[in-house]
Amino acid sequence: MTDTSLRSNTPGSAVMQRCLDLQLAPRGRAARFFGFSPLGEEAWPWFRGALGEIEVGRELSRLGPAWTTLHAVPVGEADTDIDHVVIGPGGVFTINTKNHAGKAIWLADRTFMVNGQKTKHIPTALSEARGAAKRLLVDVTPLIVVVRPRQITRKAKPAVVVVSSRDLARWLRKLPTVLDPQAIAAIVARAEQRSIWHSSPVLPEPGHGERFAALVREVDAARRLRLLWGAVFALVVAAGALALAPLALNALLAQLSS
Repeated sequence: MTDTSLRSNTPGSAVMQRCLDLQLAPRGRAARFFGFSPLGEEAWPWFRGALGEIEVGRELSRLGPAWTTLHAVPVGEADTDIDHVVIGPGGVFTINTKNHAGKAIWLADRTFMVNGQKTKHIPTALSEARGAAKRLLVDVTPLIVVVRPRQITRKAKPAVVVVSSRDLARWLRKLPTVLDPQAIAAIVARAEQRSIWHSSPVLPEPGHGERFAALVREVDAARRLRLLWGAVFALVVAAGALALAPLALNALLAQLSS
């Protein structure tokens, strides 16, 4: 029987599936031996995106029973989704997760730059909140959650609240109460229905979570193997330099004595 509730969705499930669909064919023996990544250029952004949504989902799980979070909410008629819809005492929020770990974020009004490059993050977040408000019949606040940024510089107040993933749960819990338990329950009952979000939502393939977890392990193992080969190469170069050092020294001494 088709699951009609969004409660069963796991964080990042839609992007996990997209990443798996774009993943390269299995690597050959030599590629595995030398630690070549199993991810292709097209799959890599979806892989990072899924990891970001998983991390944000983990942060949202700390909010407690007064809050409800729906993940990977399919919306519209295409294969787009809202990363997280959060409902609790502080209100209703759509969250657009951006995995910009280690990067510099610069904000001003409707400008969101990553390492100096402009993005469309703010218009996208505003659009998601407007769409959610129409479907839920309540006010919805858009959030952009940045996963572990190196820094966030706010030149001016942006049109969308931007929060680091590390501060997300604390930021939400500190909000003033605007919804009582009865109102929250009514909004959740409507929000968890797939039919209000998408005309014909496509569910991820069974076992996609396990397949993605296996891919994460494979990517991590390949990265460690590349680091190992890099260390071996450095040792070989260092050993070669040490072996050649006496010859170079003798040649220099001979040159100086002639």
